[in-house]
Amino acid sequence: VGRALTAALPDAVGLTRAQCDIARPTGVDWAAFDVVVNAAAYTKVDAAETAHGRVDAWRANAGGPAALAAQARAHGTTLVHLS
Repeated sequence: VGRALTAALPDAVGLTRAQCDIARPTGVDWAAFDVVVNAAAYTKVDAAETAHGRVDAWRANAGGPAALAAQARAHGTTLVHLS
């Protein structure tokens, strides 16, 4: 979804997981953006039922969006979360 959005929106800046850990979204100049679209998600349903997978799923689907929301709030940025 993220790659498709980046392709459809020529002025968009797409960040990979390596460039931005949404659970710890530091190192990004959030003030440079008016809108942030979060398309990150953990979708391995079976793996999410394991101890390690549960941590990864929570990080991507709950903790990450919460951290992004905190950054958006702090910088007056609109956050759009796709789920």
